[in-house]
Amino acid sequence: MEDANTVGGKSFLRVMSRVGKILEREQNFNDRFIEDYSELHDIVKVLKAMGKTIVMTGGVYDLLHTGHLRYLAEAKRRGDILIVSVDTDEITRKRKGKNRPVVEQDERVETLLHSRYVDIITLRNVPPGQNDDIEAVVPHVLITSETTKDFPEMAKQKLAQIGVEIVVLEQQAPSTTTGRIRKLMIDGVEGLVSDIDKVVRDYLNKIQRGGS
Repeated sequence: MEDANTVGGKSFLRVMSRVGKILEREQNFNDRFIEDYSELHDIVKVLKAMGKTIVMTGGVYDLLHTGHLRYLAEAKRRGDILIVSVDTDEITRKRKGKNRPVVEQDERVETLLHSRYVDIITLRNVPPGQNDDIEAVVPHVLITSETTKDFPEMAKQKLAQIGVEIVVLEQQAPSTTTGRIRKLMIDGVEGLVSDIDKVVRDYLNKIQRGGS
């Protein structure tokens, strides 16, 4: 049985301390990165009791670009606290392919924690259609992108039934991570072809000079 000094079985003082750090303007990385869903639930419970509107979104956030930042800014406008659930490296490989992510999860998390729009970050390590992270939070508003193709309609309906408002945002910039990676690969191949061509021509010229 819980007593007045616990929240979800955890120290009330610990939860309140983390809530205070989250609401500060300082970076407080260790307090804003919350992997444990039960602890995240307790912290969100306190924030809701304080009257805060909770907004949540998720994604890979690989090779962070302008579109990502505009998306986060638009998400933050929908409420007071923005929680971002970042896909782990394992889930990213399943969703995007064996060569993704380009940037490992620890660096992606820390980069996002530097954003003024993001209040809390957690990790998502469940396949599309399973929403353990979202159900732990039950945000007032869930932000998703029109470019997200693996968010099943049944999952959306289930979340709507527990009171989650789902807002779909359009793509915020023409650039995408996939597009950038494709360009880097093309540029890299073109550069390699050019280098090989030069080596071959130099070699042939050398042979011709030697035979003349």
